[in-house]
Amino acid sequence: FRKRHLGTLNKLLTHTPHRYYFFAFLIVVQSALQIMWFTYPEDFHWNLNAEQSYGTHFASIQLYILGLLVMMTAWADYGKEASGKEKLPWYLVASVYFYIGLDDCVGIHENFILWTRPLIPEATVFHFIHEWLWFYAPIILVVVIFLSRFFLKKFRYSLGILATMFVALAFWISVLVLEGLAKNIVDPMGLDYGRLLIGVEEGLEMLGATLFMLGFSKHLKNIAENLRR
Repeated sequence: FRKRHLGTLNKLLTHTPHRYYFFAFLIVVQSALQIMWFTYPEDFHWNLNAEQSYGTHFASIQLYILGLLVMMTAWADYGKEASGKEKLPWYLVASVYFYIGLDDCVGIHENFILWTRPLIPEATVFHFIHEWLWFYAPIILVVVIFLSRFFLKKFRYSLGILATMFVALAFWISVLVLEGLAKNIVDPMGLDYGRLLIGVEEGLEMLGATLFMLGFSKHLKNIAENLRR
């Protein structure tokens, strides 16, 4: 598997012109998903906010590939003689992307809404936003701080990679802000506003994953080029 399929993935992500075609393909698919969502909003398969829809499948696969890319970059970055302390941050970063991909696929966070909605029903503040955000917020804060430190440590040699990573992170943070606005601010304004919010929210999430992939692939490409010199 590592020699054949990961070799193909490495070629798509680091070789020119293959990487141009690969990232162009990702952008085209995301654009097509957005067009179909706004054209056929009642069709479940094109619903960007529904588990098991085409958009969810694409987002999950992209995040899974992103997790694999992080591991490929890690193996090239720290080498065979690295200690567990050097490997651990890379594994944690990959785990973040793998978990988000799994959550996208099966809707883990949606269950928090079902489990907590009956709790303290009179607590207006608690139910003002989607309930899962209260449970994920502390974890999200830790993850954002961890990723920020990791990016600054690993990619400070390249302003371009660093900017790409923080733009992607900003996109993902904005998705959470939009989630917080959705329940009692945007949704009551009507279906059109809710549809627009979902389009922007899911679009930023997918584009953020693509930018993360772009940054890691550039770092992996730089490592390979340095080894050939």
